[in-house]
Amino acid sequence: MSLEELIAQADERGLAASGVACLDRCVPLLGGDDEALRPLWGTLAGGPADGDWGEVLRQTREKLDAAAGEAAGGCAEEAAQLARGMLAAAPADRSGPALRVWADGCSAHALRIHQLLDGAGDADLTAARSE
Repeated sequence: MSLEELIAQADERGLAASGVACLDRCVPLLGGDDEALRPLWGTLAGGPADGDWGEVLRQTREKLDAAAGEAAGGCAEEAAQLARGMLAAAPADRSGPALRVWADGCSAHALRIHQLLDGAGDADLTAARSE
């Protein structure tokens, strides 16, 4: 099953987890550390300790915005811009069609970031996502 098919079938929690997982891979580009997204992951735990997605997302953005450094330029700069865009585009409400659009966009951006940083240049993203 392709990544696009998996995202199309995911429920809201799965979509949120997909988007956060893509962000997690890009946290170093945002100036964050391994713990930067831990609170956001906690909102997806499914138990009574679930936090408020919107509030935790806001706090995460503030933390990563404060930690952001200057990219070195070129591919690294483009990758950092894509990662910042992924975080900025996260919907404050963890439900609805905006969540699906965000998760799908995160998937595409994460693939592009990996291509940029791995030197794959202009490889076909559509083919990579449908494999």
